[in-house]
Amino acid sequence: MRHKLIVKYIVFIPIGIFFSLYHRLNEFTLKVPALKDRAKDLPLFVNFFLEKTSEELQKEPPVISPEAWEYLEAYHWPGNIRELRNVIRRACLLTVSGQDIWKSSLPENLISVCEDKWQDSNTYSFQEPGTDKGLDLKSMAQNAEAKHIIEVLNNVNFNKTKAAKLLNIDRKTLYQKLKLFKIN
Repeated sequence: MRHKLIVKYIVFIPIGIFFSLYHRLNEFTLKVPALKDRAKDLPLFVNFFLEKTSEELQKEPPVISPEAWEYLEAYHWPGNIRELRNVIRRACLLTVSGQDIWKSSLPENLISVCEDKWQDSNTYSFQEPGTDKGLDLKSMAQNAEAKHIIEVLNNVNFNKTKAAKLLNIDRKTLYQKLKLFKIN
């Protein structure tokens, strides 16, 4: 069996010309933050890709359900904009015109990563020593406090400075509580 190798372009650039070209193009550098660090821009990108994909597919732009938004906002987007574009395109392709995009239209790996993240953040093992299953008032209050801290951390994408401000406590106090409640 013969294998066919297709080569589109082979370009040989002398080293001197390469470095000259490199330094001309490297006049200034643009630093663009990763998508995970630009959570507030996510709705803009999603709406842009929804409109563009709907136009290409010649169908009405779908609306993203609140459930699907939770997953999109919780995901860390290692593939940045390209990955987001592909996820939105896939969701549009799997959604009937005029219907909402639901969790079922999102890729399985995105769903599992988010659910693992939520499960990990909701696991803490605070148990007051010497109590019967933590049913006393003190441990119940601490469990409620731990759950509230976890909820706030989820809402601010685990930014501990913002969480401490929202909880109206010092950041050092937040770290002490995280250690006390064994919240990872």
